[in-house]
Amino acid sequence: MRILIVDDEPMARSYLKLAVEKQGHETAEAADGAEGYRFFQEFKPDLTLCDICMPNVDGLNLLGNIRAKDPDALVVMFTGLGSEESAINALRLRANYYLQKPVRHGELMHLLQKYEAIVQARNIEQQVPGHTLLRHFRIEFDNTMALVPRRAGYLVTQTGDMYNEKQRTCLVLGLVELLVNAIEHGNLGISREEKKNAIEDGFDAYERLLAERMQLPELANRKVTVDFKQDLNGCEWGIEDEGAGFDWQGFVADLNSEKLFQTHPCGIYLSRSQFDRFAYNEVGNRVTVAKFAPESPLQ
Repeated sequence: MRILIVDDEPMARSYLKLAVEKQGHETAEAADGAEGYRFFQEFKPDLTLCDICMPNVDGLNLLGNIRAKDPDALVVMFTGLGSEESAINALRLRANYYLQKPVRHGELMHLLQKYEAIVQARNIEQQVPGHTLLRHFRIEFDNTMALVPRRAGYLVTQTGDMYNEKQRTCLVLGLVELLVNAIEHGNLGISREEKKNAIEDGFDAYERLLAERMQLPELANRKVTVDFKQDLNGCEWGIEDEGAGFDWQGFVADLNSEKLFQTHPCGIYLSRSQFDRFAYNEVGNRVTVAKFAPESPLQ
């Protein structure tokens, strides 16, 4: 990937540059939002990593400029401890994710792996003949985490020409988060706290946690089932795992609370904004999301 790093702290930029380039990615650096926007236009990054607090033009202003220029751009913001309001504002401006500073190596590696797969998936050209009027199918996935972005991309290609490029990108990002949740928290029973601690211990620790759960047949053999429906009003995805579910009512009630931003953004918050309808079943092991068609009367 081509990755733009925007941070006014030279040591932070050097750390990120070294870590990113060790994974084989190409980088460009900028010291503030004004320089960052110039590099964004010239370098044309696949992913931008940007600090929020910077002199001159700060990260939120840069994010707004990027969104105006390219609504589909992938942008991850960095926030300092105690900057929950900034994190909320970044997500409202459609940041794709955020990390707290100092950025831990494990968190960064986890993020790069996810977004590299998303970039690869959305760069695959799909030829879709004709205009789909009605479609309904069910597909079953195993717990292979590395295939999640490709599977999300496949599910979005099934919508044909109903959505534009910006909408398709948003749908892929939203479905990736939901499929990851179904595998990690549903089928493999990994709690949010367990995931947080593993990633903070290093990317290898997170991989070991996944591998340990996959060694348990009663968990590894679980499946994620996706029901896809399309008609003239839009598309719907029902994503169900074989886990025990969770207290989604209490969790969703806190989605706009700052306490969610004291550690890591959750996939539910990040994915909910990509869809027009978002609902769980009573148990909490199935989420149904929908995106209306541009000309749908439901809009």
